[in-house]
Amino acid sequence: MASRTSAAALLLPLLVLVLFAAAAGARADGATEFSPPRARRTGQVPGDGVVRAEKNCPLVRVPSIVDACRSAPGLPACAAQCIVYHYRGGYCDMLPHGRPGDCYCTNCLA
Repeated sequence: MASRTSAAALLLPLLVLVLFAAAAGARADGATEFSPPRARRTGQVPGDGVVRAEKNCPLVRVPSIVDACRSAPGLPACAAQCIVYHYRGGYCDMLPHGRPGDCYCTNCLA
């Protein structure tokens, strides 16, 4: 019985040391090996008109979904409906007073 308690007493500090070593090896920013790099998630997004002009990506107006941006959830609804119509994404133009305008579909990923 005494050998079991002495073995447990020796293994407990060893277990604590292993846990501290594992915690010290963790990254300070909280990222894991499975999370995408921070530079990808944060950074400047190029202007929308510049990207379209560079890729020569015209906006296509699909009459049946033109109002998709005006109701909730807005852009996600526009993009999802464009994908249903076999486009690669959607774009909501903005009206002068800051409200979403018409939904346009596009074949570019930008």
